[in-house]
Amino acid sequence: MSHSQAIKHARAIRQKLRRPRNAVADHGIDLKRQPTLVVIEPAPPAPDVAALPLGIGAPLPEHALSGPAAPAVPPALSVRTIQRAVCEHYGVSLLDLLSSRRTKALVLPRWVAVWLSRRLTTLSLPAIGQHFGHRDHTTMLHSVRRIDELRQADPAMQARLDAFTAALERT
Repeated sequence: MSHSQAIKHARAIRQKLRRPRNAVADHGIDLKRQPTLVVIEPAPPAPDVAALPLGIGAPLPEHALSGPAAPAVPPALSVRTIQRAVCEHYGVSLLDLLSSRRTKALVLPRWVAVWLSRRLTTLSLPAIGQHFGHRDHTTMLHSVRRIDELRQADPAMQARLDAFTAALERT
């Protein structure tokens, strides 16, 4: 095998390793996280127009023609909203929070924002990592675990996180 053929062969193998045929796309589904159940009440049965007595020609009111009104569900809290609230509280910019710098002044706010994103949204760790500068899901898991440790060790941190959670759930 000549040198150029060996290079072509190595490139082809690398390409196959990057995109195997049996690869399954990850859609941000976290199989370990328990799903939340949403209970939807069934619509009442529609009145049978043929069964109405003769002589009643009045049209049905609009609310009888449509199903029940959709329950008022608050809009889902976004990761960006959480990031902005944490930036405002800690006095850091959003660009710094999303940057790759690992100074102590940036790490704690980033950990808090990741922890809040995990607790207050339904996103998986890979999806949250995408919102934090395309970080790996294991980095997000480390952030969540570190904040859980800090919560147990420091009552002030516990109170601060409870206040954050309450404030963000009200918005």
